[in-house]
Amino acid sequence: MYFPRFLVGATAALAILLIWTYNATGSVWYSLMWTTLGAFVLQLGYFLAVGFLVFRSEVAKSEKLSVSDEEKRANLFGGTGSLFG
Repeated sequence: MYFPRFLVGATAALAILLIWTYNATGSVWYSLMWTTLGAFVLQLGYFLAVGFLVFRSEVAKSEKLSVSDEEKRANLFGGTGSLFG
């Protein structure tokens, strides 16, 4: 995930949330509270998404290593099945 793009999108979303809750309630403090809660939810979502991407890349890397290890074991005897031949 590209952080500057996320930052611009999150700022725009929070600005819309701030304006929307202020228009709905007429309270600055209530709209700031909801915007702070929204910022927390966005940050948590970003953290979980990055964690998922890191986990997925580690799984793919381990699967790639296990496939190459199996190929090395299969070619241990030069494909003949015999240590001498």
